[in-house]
Amino acid sequence: MQPRMINLADIKAIYYEPHGFDFGKTKSFGKTCSPVCTFSSDTNVVIDSGEKTLKGFSVKDIDEFMGYIKELVNSGVVIQDKFPFSTDCKAESAD
Repeated sequence: MQPRMINLADIKAIYYEPHGFDFGKTKSFGKTCSPVCTFSSDTNVVIDSGEKTLKGFSVKDIDEFMGYIKELVNSGVVIQDKFPFSTDCKAESAD
């Protein structure tokens, strides 16, 4: 498996779930109902680096991670304590 890296300069937005997912609304692994991001059930960070697909991963201590990452990214990076997509497949419409 190739290492997956995100260049700090490429980060446009960081979305995170401060208290983790509601497991009743997520899959154990795979794409969300919208084809935006691949994640596992313990994903609590999603990065938008301007590519077609968002990058999702988990960190053990979200508060510590956010403290460090805020110091490393550009000042214009959007940081939100919610994901930019619904984890509830029933809420998505099939237009």
